[in-house]
Amino acid sequence: MAIQNVEFHEPLEYRHGPKSTLTEHSIVIINSKDTEEELKLAKELKEFGAKTILIGKNKDIDIPYNDGFESPLKMIIPQYIGYKKALIEGYDPDQPRNLSKSVILD
Repeated sequence: MAIQNVEFHEPLEYRHGPKSTLTEHSIVIINSKDTEEELKLAKELKEFGAKTILIGKNKDIDIPYNDGFESPLKMIIPQYIGYKKALIEGYDPDQPRNLSKSVILD
């Protein structure tokens, strides 16, 4: 939507390399399973300068872990951030550059 580089990592994978790419312009969204390790990770990522948003019980956005049944609800947040970023950058999220609504095969 916003023509941005986006990556997915399991939370603790950040300690194996991705954290080295973080800057003050990075946004990290952690869909928390409400573990202590995720809180430690969020604190560490903030020290690298990244904006960190924790989604979980009593976190930045309060949606408690429920064996994965809460996942569709948690996915609204990154979609909304991407949408707002696209608008801020002047992109039309309904007409993404070089993409069409369907794949056409010859």
